Amino acid sequence: MPISLTAPDIARLIAGAPSRFDLWVRLLRTNPPDSAAEIGVWKGDFAKVILSNFSNLTKY
Repeated sequence: MPISLTAPDIARLIAGAPSRFDLWVRLLRTNPPDSAAEIGVWKGDFAKVILSNFSNLTKY
């Protein structure tokens, strides 16, 4: 399901996020996914953050 956010919503998410990882967690919490794909995995740091914050993921 697509995420529907306004520009002010996005600005608030950006302003409150201390890191890009935190920004993605905040963004995904607006509509938690049940599956996800990461393209271009480097060392798994992003996956670790996402998987530790979204226990509902059935596929990653």
